[in-house]
Amino acid sequence: MSTIGKLDGKVAIITGASGGIGSASAHLLARERAAVALADVRQDAAQEVADQIRAAGGRAVAIEADVSDEEQVRDLVARARMELGALDIVVNNAGTALQRPLVETSLPEWERVLAINLRGPFLVMKHAAPHLHAGGSIVNIASVAAVMAVRNSAAYTASKGGLLSLTRVAAAELSPAIRVNCICPGTVRTEMPEEMLRMRGGGDAEEGARITAQKYLSGRLGTPGEIAHAVLFLASPDSSFVTGAVLIADGGVTAQ
Repeated sequence: MSTIGKLDGKVAIITGASGGIGSASAHLLARERAAVALADVRQDAAQEVADQIRAAGGRAVAIEADVSDEEQVRDLVARARMELGALDIVVNNAGTALQRPLVETSLPEWERVLAINLRGPFLVMKHAAPHLHAGGSIVNIASVAAVMAVRNSAAYTASKGGLLSLTRVAAAELSPAIRVNCICPGTVRTEMPEEMLRMRGGGDAEEGARITAQKYLSGRLGTPGEIAHAVLFLASPDSSFVTGAVLIADGGVTAQ
């Protein structure tokens, strides 16, 4: 396993670890010699990522957990500590999207999105923060939807805006021992935005991606690996003077 070792000896929890950004972050942090606890509701998918990391010489454990369930979050933190050791890093990446106009969004849909995207990071921070070493880092994955209007995404946008605000409160309360920061990615080609891209492309996700990319100064959508490198920066000592910050990694869509 070729490594640089920025995170040598560190232990990280990554939620939503089987998805695009979660998986890319898990692999990158493991390459930097962090031991990683991969939390996901999809146990088999998380286990596959853990197996890949172990096959490359890293330390990883897959833990089935629904971040919206407090008891499961409490168990996740306890198991990660038991199997890998004291915690240093938390990456709150688990999330869900919903393409629905505000007036057509049902209350159960609204509550489900906020339960995963906002309650989940709250619960993970609540239960993990007391066990993080001094100098620890929490990285929350929000979205450019936290800082701009995205039509047909009322629940998702509200949840990500709430996560941005929660990040700042957590940074204020947990400082100086623990840094808390937030990444707001633009559209990254993973499973989550596929419904949005299909709607935008009149049923064709590839056309939707092309239309979306035209809005970006970069002329393209992001990749999971690019966001993973932002996670690494905020998780590592390279960002030791950064807390309560919002890192917008969006190919320039919000700069216009």
